[in-house]
Amino acid sequence: METRLETPTRERWREVLSPYAGPEEDGHRRSDERYYIALGSVKLAFEENGVPVERTGRVLNASEGGLMVRQYEGILPDTQLQIEATIGEESFALAGRVAHCTQTIGGFKVGIELKFPD
Repeated sequence: METRLETPTRERWREVLSPYAGPEEDGHRRSDERYYIALGSVKLAFEENGVPVERTGRVLNASEGGLMVRQYEGILPDTQLQIEATIGEESFALAGRVAHCTQTIGGFKVGIELKFPD
């Protein structure tokens, strides 16, 4: 049996992230507060050169407008993504695009800009 995942509004996404709010940094205020997710994971689905690709990754942090995900392989900027994100005990269906992808030791940090239905 296939389980249908919730597609959250921006308000609902903010509510989901609120228990994970990170500490405020002195002297610097971001426009979107970052949330640090200890046990978050994602499944990403996208096309690469016309071929469907699915990958998994770990959520490094999240904000109202996006996710930072650790991947073993890079993804080109502006790639459109279908995302299944698990935050704590809840899973969600999200859509987004790769805003940036930076190589780091042992993999890549992929910044994803989320798109909400509202």
